Amino acid sequence: SFISAAHVELLVSARGQFFGREGIQLKGHVETNGVVNAALFAINNDYVTYVDPATGFPYRGQQTIRQTARTAETVVDFNQPAGTAAIPARSTPAVPGIYDFLSTIYRVRALPLAEGSAYTLALRNENQNYQIDIRVSGHEVIKTNVGSFNAIVSQVRLKGESGGSYSSKVYFSDDQ
Repeated sequence: SFISAAHVELLVSARGQFFGREGIQLKGHVETNGVVNAALFAINNDYVTYVDPATGFPYRGQQTIRQTARTAETVVDFNQPAGTAAIPARSTPAVPGIYDFLSTIYRVRALPLAEGSAYTLALRNENQNYQIDIRVSGHEVIKTNVGSFNAIVSQVRLKGESGGSYSSKVYFSDDQ
């Protein structure tokens, strides 16, 4: 019963040598559509992230942000520790290292999202740091206009260093 507000495309684009090191190139595109784009908030953003294949941590992120009244391009080079990966929040307070917008999505999707598990990740986006807390609450079948899908249900809370926070329920496909 909701209108379509945006279209999101995510893909693993390539694997090879990028900027002098081995990496995996991730790409993302976010674009509002319909009445949201025309009357409320026009977004047409592109993201490219290069991640270390051994750790999943980004070593370079590029963003082209096109919103109603602003266009900005940013490039961020990350200085990441080697050989660490996301681990459950129950055993440590936080995951060493930091992710960007795009690598966060792929990192969370690669975690063992078992019911009751919890994770904490650090995210940097547009010169701001965030903490993301993920708690897996169960499984549901999601019905959409393109079919029904088994999904893993997670509560995701994004907390900014300036004190603001945002909570959402996120459904991940329950497949490889």
